[in-house]
Amino acid sequence: MSLVPPIGVALLSFAHTHQEHWAKSFSADPRAVIRAVWDADARRGVAAAARHATCFEGSLDTLLRRSDIQAVTICAETCRHADLVVAAAQARKHILCEKPI
Repeated sequence: MSLVPPIGVALLSFAHTHQEHWAKSFSADPRAVIRAVWDADARRGVAAAARHATCFEGSLDTLLRRSDIQAVTICAETCRHADLVVAAAQARKHILCEKPI
């Protein structure tokens, strides 16, 4: 039993299919918990949130202000990476972004 609470993770977009890999990895790791999904495509985000038993947050700003989220994974369209990385960094979140900015 860990005395350290799990890291709250938000999944930013399912535009790239490898976000499913991260979602499954975090779900299998007791040190992490998926707290929310955000996606510029609300339909895609709602579906992803349902698949991963979490909530969809339509507002990126609201999601990034949440104190129960410490880290984000960014799998949005590559052209959105820079803006999402900057927003997450300004919100003092840990960031996993696989592709170039």
